[in-house]
Amino acid sequence: MDPIAEFVASFNSYFSAIAQVSGGLVGLVFVALTFNIRTLGLRGDPTLQALARQTLSDFLVVLILSLVMLVPHVPADNLGIVIAAISAAGLLRAGQSLLIMRRASASGAPRGMLARRFGLSILGNRLVLAPSLLLLARPSLTMSPSALLSMAGSLLASAPILLLLSGCRTAWLLVPHSTD
Repeated sequence: MDPIAEFVASFNSYFSAIAQVSGGLVGLVFVALTFNIRTLGLRGDPTLQALARQTLSDFLVVLILSLVMLVPHVPADNLGIVIAAISAAGLLRAGQSLLIMRRASASGAPRGMLARRFGLSILGNRLVLAPSLLLLARPSLTMSPSALLSMAGSLLASAPILLLLSGCRTAWLLVPHSTD
């Protein structure tokens, strides 16, 4: 069996559980956004909108990554490209949210504490990017395939946990404002 296929198969239970958790959280955030349209909608607070978008983005990155990792027999190059695209989308969303919050803080409200909330999201998305780069650079690396896959596996296992923590932490900031 192909080492990459074995590697992906060894994580099936983990990513199946992560997909279920993140899918549930995506649904909950979607419902929360729907019920708080006045606060989080187009005319609401831009900072809270950015936090809500980032929360949904973190959970969606985890869900999509988990679903991709459950697809059997994907070539290493294809897997690396797809994971890199998922990470890039997450990083772009975090950057966009930070810019929105920066503009909102220019209006006089102290937003530094909220902006720091994106650090965990950015770290989690970078941890998604790292194994994709390892998989894409695999032919030119001098490390053994088992060491490379072990490193990629460690990164792929820790990234969803960080993104779930980031999403939950950010969602918690939205709770007090949802009743306003």
